[in-house]
Amino acid sequence: MAERETETDREDPRRESRRSRSLGRGIATAVVVAGLVYLCFVGFYSVIPQVFWPERGEAPDGVSCAAGLTDLRGELLARAGDRVASGGGDQASLTTWLDGWDRRHLALEARCDGERHDAWQVLGRLRQRLQGTLERFDAEEGGFARDMDSRLAAIGQ
Repeated sequence: MAERETETDREDPRRESRRSRSLGRGIATAVVVAGLVYLCFVGFYSVIPQVFWPERGEAPDGVSCAAGLTDLRGELLARAGDRVASGGGDQASLTTWLDGWDRRHLALEARCDGERHDAWQVLGRLRQRLQGTLERFDAEEGGFARDMDSRLAAIGQ
């Protein structure tokens, strides 16, 4: 004998489909939320210490604020000029040099007060702007400068 299909038997496949979709959405939501929590944690873990507790270098004993700032300014402008004159360079070398410069600059902060601290801040702003300028130069005009150098070398031979 053939069994008769009841109304509840016909609804079971639809209920199962809804349950599996609901379960899939729940799992997908959990994965996305876990990923976002992970990204937030990593962002805070890596950015917050750099902003509030940057690594400081050691300022040599006996170097005053004015002498230290003068040396850092001279180094900053001289190295930037050398980089432009050579047609730019790679990003890694710029980052390495500026990281060391930043540590020495931060080490001088404790020795600078009043107007000297204002000069310390202006030098920091100059460094930030100069980094952007050098990065733009490397990306845009540096290729032209290197091309010109190679053409001049070929003409001279």
